[in-house]
Amino acid sequence: MKRTVMTFLMSCLFLAAQFCFVSATGNSDSGQNDSATDASKPGILMTNNTTFSSNAVVYPVFKDKEFHFQVLRQLSIAPYGGSDINECLNTASRIKPGDFESWYQEWFATAERIHKIADESLEKGHNVSARDAYLRASGYYRAAEFFLHGNPDDPRILQTWEKSRDSFRKAIDLVPYSVETVEIPYENTTLPGYFLKPDSSDQPRKTLILQTGFDGTAEELYFSQGQAAVQRGYNCLIFEGPGQGGVLREQGLHFRPDWENVVTPVVDYVLTRKDVDPECIALMGISMGGYLAPRAAAYDDRIAACVANGGIYELNYTSDFSPEEMDALINYPKEFDMGTREAMKNDTSLRWSVENG
Repeated sequence: MKRTVMTFLMSCLFLAAQFCFVSATGNSDSGQNDSATDASKPGILMTNNTTFSSNAVVYPVFKDKEFHFQVLRQLSIAPYGGSDINECLNTASRIKPGDFESWYQEWFATAERIHKIADESLEKGHNVSARDAYLRASGYYRAAEFFLHGNPDDPRILQTWEKSRDSFRKAIDLVPYSVETVEIPYENTTLPGYFLKPDSSDQPRKTLILQTGFDGTAEELYFSQGQAAVQRGYNCLIFEGPGQGGVLREQGLHFRPDWENVVTPVVDYVLTRKDVDPECIALMGISMGGYLAPRAAAYDDRIAACVANGGIYELNYTSDFSPEEMDALINYPKEFDMGTREAMKNDTSLRWSVENG
């Protein structure tokens, strides 16, 4: 009963608050720290000497910045059916702050529960309820897997990711518009993707090629950008390249700097389709994809527009190092690594960054 009340109160706080977070550090977090809010001035958020004024108070889900950010990430896809606010907050209330194993266990438990609802709904012929539950389960499995990569041999990485993908693919058979699973020829293999369009006709349309970044999946982009594109009359091809999603987990292919050699075959594939207007092809990259996309567009004039949604303006994590820290990094790497490992015990963002390469 106490947990239910706490979840309800957290929901009320979330609905009442306006979130004003800025990531100015290059880290995968909200940009907020323990001294970010000036208590003497309600509604003022201080971030890296920049003041943001708001009429609301910021209510963090976790004091741990990385956990807080990842919960917000899951909440952000609720408008397009990728999560439910109450389910997210209820799950968060059960997680031990900073505990990667607790994070996995609780998100996985929620995903399994929602997946069971989806299966039961489908069996009863309740297709809309089944679709919605499969979509949410897909998102929760993705969240569960997020912090497992400290041990790359952990079998749960592939198992949980597969559950996320398979839940999504059960759902897309039940959505009201066309979603096609595609395999795009690439060197000696293929790249997985989804081709979305407003209807099942072959009418040529403007087409958005959409790619994720360092740690996202194609399924996640369906919620954050894909549906919005289709609702506005676009076709949308969501794909995963080397270093991403299933290409990394199933094929073991890692990122490459010459991203034009990844996107060029994707454009080649798009131009084989009758339902694509060859003069209206756009490329959009999210997060780290916002840095990969412009390079690809620079080498391919068949791309009429490029959207670089990087979100982070500084990738040089050593730019703020003192001379002493740089000296330790260069001349005493073993000692530097030992210090970093020690710091990782109390810094979730640092631990995640190091364990994920």
